[in-house]
Amino acid sequence: MIIAVLLSLPFVYTSSDDVIINRPLNRVEFSDLLLEYNSNYADEPTKSIEVEVALNIEHAKWSTGFNKELFLVIELYESWRDLRLKFTGETSVNVPRGTVLWMPDTYFVNTPDSHWQPQSSLRLRYDGTMFRKRRAKLTVPCDFELNLVLQNDRTNCTLVLGSFDNNGASSITYHITNVSFPIDTGHTVKFSIDYVNSTTTVSTFNGEILSRSILIFSVDIGELLLSRWMKERVEF
Repeated sequence: MIIAVLLSLPFVYTSSDDVIINRPLNRVEFSDLLLEYNSNYADEPTKSIEVEVALNIEHAKWSTGFNKELFLVIELYESWRDLRLKFTGETSVNVPRGTVLWMPDTYFVNTPDSHWQPQSSLRLRYDGTMFRKRRAKLTVPCDFELNLVLQNDRTNCTLVLGSFDNNGASSITYHITNVSFPIDTGHTVKFSIDYVNSTTTVSTFNGEILSRSILIFSVDIGELLLSRWMKERVEF
């Protein structure tokens, strides 16, 4: 009987019964964004993809012995456009891990040894610009030309990067826009803030024309030569 009476009473709705769902203002539904998206190809596979690159050298040390190599720990920043990924808004969002997107197959061309570290991030801006940040350890060859060393106690080191095989694009061109050097890396590695970068192309056996971005920077080796000379005297 009591139940019947309760059911007969009118239902009163109050605003306190509202269910409020807080949604991020910058939320992007990648499942919708990636409908019909083909990660095997760049945005316009028949055109050249422009990749802007910035390098932040975090740590440096000379190789042991008299190898003409410099060990570096760097952060590599890359950006490119993929208009298939444009979304409404005026912000950028983190791309969830595991999301499969087209990305340039960047590698270091002239390094005897290089390793990508697990740290990485990928961001997408509303206009379709992708930002990839990665950390790497690598060995860079340096030119210990006698005349250069004797004149100013400096040597030039060269880092070349580019696309491995124009993955999913007709060509991928790299432009180094900024390089930052560490201020204090120990007494044997002192960088010059000046550097030179250029872009060239090479032809491969499989018919691809690959872009190469070349970075040349100077390092003071006066204290390095002195420390090794003192070590030799002690060992002798």
